[in-house]
Amino acid sequence: MNGTFVTEAHVVAHTGREWAQWANFSYWASELEENNWGWRNVNGTCDGFYIQLGRGGYKKCGALTIKVNMATASFSCRGWTVQVSGRPVYNRIAGPHHRLDIGFAAEGSQSTRDLPHGIVGQSFSSMEPRGGKLDVYPEEGEYTTSAMAEGAIDGSAASYEVSSPFATAFAFSRFDAPVPVEQLPSSGAATASVDGCVDEYDDPAAALERPWPDFLSCAEEVAECSKHPSLQQHCAKTCGACGTPSQGQQLSAAARE
Repeated sequence: MNGTFVTEAHVVAHTGREWAQWANFSYWASELEENNWGWRNVNGTCDGFYIQLGRGGYKKCGALTIKVNMATASFSCRGWTVQVSGRPVYNRIAGPHHRLDIGFAAEGSQSTRDLPHGIVGQSFSSMEPRGGKLDVYPEEGEYTTSAMAEGAIDGSAASYEVSSPFATAFAFSRFDAPVPVEQLPSSGAATASVDGCVDEYDDPAAALERPWPDFLSCAEEVAECSKHPSLQQHCAKTCGACGTPSQGQQLSAAARE
């Protein structure tokens, strides 16, 4: 079988810090040892500072959180998680000894907010399954794969090529695209267009104590909305909780009943 494996994964994230805008990290299958883990299989820069991670590694860089557990690394940022797992190449004849499997996950309505694209990302923006070209393997003999997802993706595979590992520009890129207001979730509640709906944590005049020491802003911490009632109350605009009764209002209503 003549084909290819993914052996490198490169992640780019906007940290959300005003004084340093980028986090660039890579996972290298070549750094995995014989027992399928390594001490430096993940490396990159956070706010311009070089970082190297391996088994048991952890780093938080603004809105980006990186965790390494044996051969699996997770990169989480603003409601999205990219999971990269190293695997041995079984029955290897030639080529790399390890390969990478990559998975993507979105929390709640994050894909609706972001309308992602890309070879994998566009599947989150479609309610219908996408079917494309598949290789048909022979029962025996030598075979070279040729399918490139034709029919399942917009354009062709070449439309998604970038100029360098951390480049974000390609034909359908939405990396720097704004979030459409009409795509903010409602869940039966009013959205950001409702009068009086604000993010109090982002308003200096409100003088509210931040929910945790390294809190950045409502927009940067949107992935935490479903976990922290305080965000739903004081980041109501970003969390899509406008029109939802606060805890105090609920208690008052209960007392009246």
